[in-house]
Amino acid sequence: MSPAPLDYTMRRVGALMKPYLTYFRNYYPESNNYFYFAHWWHPAIYEAMMIGGNDDEQDQAVKATDSLATKITKNPPQRMMLSREIMPRYARLSPESANIFDNLHMLHGFAYDILTYPNWTKKQKEAELTRVIKALSYHPGDEQIARKVSAPYPKIDPRKYLPWMRACEGAMNDIMLQMLDEMMPEMVNNYETNRVVAHEAAMKKFCPGEQPGENPGSLRDAMMKIFPNMKKMPAAKKAGEGSPLMMQAMLAGWLKKQGRGPELPKIDMSTEPKLSIMDQETSSREQEMEEMGSEQDPGQPAKGRQTDADISGAKDLKDTRKTLKQKNKEKSHE
Repeated sequence: MSPAPLDYTMRRVGALMKPYLTYFRNYYPESNNYFYFAHWWHPAIYEAMMIGGNDDEQDQAVKATDSLATKITKNPPQRMMLSREIMPRYARLSPESANIFDNLHMLHGFAYDILTYPNWTKKQKEAELTRVIKALSYHPGDEQIARKVSAPYPKIDPRKYLPWMRACEGAMNDIMLQMLDEMMPEMVNNYETNRVVAHEAAMKKFCPGEQPGENPGSLRDAMMKIFPNMKKMPAAKKAGEGSPLMMQAMLAGWLKKQGRGPELPKIDMSTEPKLSIMDQETSSREQEMEEMGSEQDPGQPAKGRQTDADISGAKDLKDTRKTLKQKNKEKSHE
């Protein structure tokens, strides 16, 4: 697997308009969500080892984190958690390994989508899986961009399961919306006019299960509903092929946003981590939020800190999220 960030390798895969994309999570949400639980557990345990140091506290932190498993299987994350979100300290220690985890988890997702998609033959599925594996595998120079990521929750406590961890909105779907923004102007003339609507429709595809008002079919089908005159890219739909135009547009977008941005800083290993210090920091943040009357979850980026969405320049992501949350809240009261 590649040590490059998933932001980059996903653009290299160029699967956004493939007919199988999101098929598994949309039509097999219970099985999908179990894998999303695993994508939380794996990095959370690594991060628990980071906060506990090399003594008995490490065992305490791992056991406390693992004790959340039963609760979280019943209320799992609604997206694939990325290393930068759930194990930021480990990602700073070994960004190459963290990125490999993300790329491998994403390969699982692609495999589930491709294998369950009913409209391709075994030969077509094999061709597409081979193409995806090659795109997510190591390419010369990948290691040079391993730190070109942000850490939106740098002081996360893996022993806690907070609301933002369960949400469909997060770093993974930020990447998907960024790619949509980079690709769609190449395919339609009026994308900016309907960008927020396109984001909303896309998020319904990215969230597991059937969402209220979701258009049936693939992401491409959903975009065709909004943009009937969308340019056809035959290679983007075929098994084992990709669209060079689409991938070039997305890779150029990554270079402009993340590629020229700051690198994830190295972690200071000169001081032994202590759970007591983390508990004090967590308590202070929680108290600060309570005094401010803020609904922001402790551990989230402080005001003024760049998130993945901010770095992407996707200024309407927050509007999209707000709209989806309002609709889901209204639905729950019906």
